[in-house]
Amino acid sequence: ADMQGIKALTFDTGGTILDWHSGIKRALEVAGRRRGVTADWTTVTNEFRKRALGGIVNTIGHRYNFDDVHRAEQQRLSVQFEVATALAQAVDLSAAVHRVLQVICEHLGWHVGQLWQVADDRLRLLDTWHTGSSDVRGFVAASGALSLRHGEGYPGRVWATRLPCWIADAAVAPDFLRAEAARHDGLHGALAIPVLVHDQVWGVAEFFSARIERQDTALLRTLSTIGVQIGEFIVRHAAQEAVREDKRLLEEAQRRELRTGFEIQRSLLIGEAPAGIVGADVAGYAEPSRGVNGDFYAFTRFRSDCFELLVGDVMGKGVPAARVGAALRTTYHQVVTELGAGGIGGGGLPQP
Repeated sequence: ADMQGIKALTFDTGGTILDWHSGIKRALEVAGRRRGVTADWTTVTNEFRKRALGGIVNTIGHRYNFDDVHRAEQQRLSVQFEVATALAQAVDLSAAVHRVLQVICEHLGWHVGQLWQVADDRLRLLDTWHTGSSDVRGFVAASGALSLRHGEGYPGRVWATRLPCWIADAAVAPDFLRAEAARHDGLHGALAIPVLVHDQVWGVAEFFSARIERQDTALLRTLSTIGVQIGEFIVRHAAQEAVREDKRLLEEAQRRELRTGFEIQRSLLIGEAPAGIVGADVAGYAEPSRGVNGDFYAFTRFRSDCFELLVGDVMGKGVPAARVGAALRTTYHQVVTELGAGGIGGGGLPQP
């Protein structure tokens, strides 16, 4: 658009564009705490807004950058939302961890995110995410080579204190064990937060920037909240895994029960097909159902060219039906045996 002829532009700096009640008030509270000052920060914020509006029309000098405060507040809210979304969509712990590291680094403009896990009284590296433009292979290797005791190193200190920690420049920090690797790979600012599960430190998440970073208390507070979110996901994921494992064990037990039931059914109810029948090939096949039943078939061979087939379809399922089928099959064989021996009235076997 043609801007010629425009003498002034007016912006609503205290309305929807800038949430001064949350962003500015919180910033003033933080500044006050640092200096040991207590005040009615709502009143102070209102007065500050009036002066800022005056500053826009040059009645007072520039004192504070509203845009920076608002931008930082929106950034913190955005990263919390994106982390919550990532955890809600994750199907397993590995994918969730990697995505959370990525989200935090990308939203903050930091370059490396790492997650450490406590196992066997040691803190070891679990996963790393870094921007594609950063060559941090040396730093990642240095991290992976560590096995930290309680209180040892930067992550170990967070493990011991259960508190977040900030280092303005890890490359020159005397107690940072990977300072040389950080300096070589161009990493400086560092922050770390504990991940708590059932009020115990499950692990430590740490993040690194290519810039020297001045401590941001509000950001540390936001990331500490994210540490709690990660811990809640781990608890939920473990519970889901336990349910899946219980389901798997139950299904395996059911399969074993079905196999056992079918073996019993086959041994009691399913007859062997006779071999060597002149002019015929005889075979039998039974498909196991989802439970034991009483259905059966049986073969009786009379001569090389003569046999009889009995098929039984028993109503019902389960052991009672199997008992009926087994009783019928046994009775049938007894009758056939007695007929062949000349019993039951001496009538003998019927002719085919």
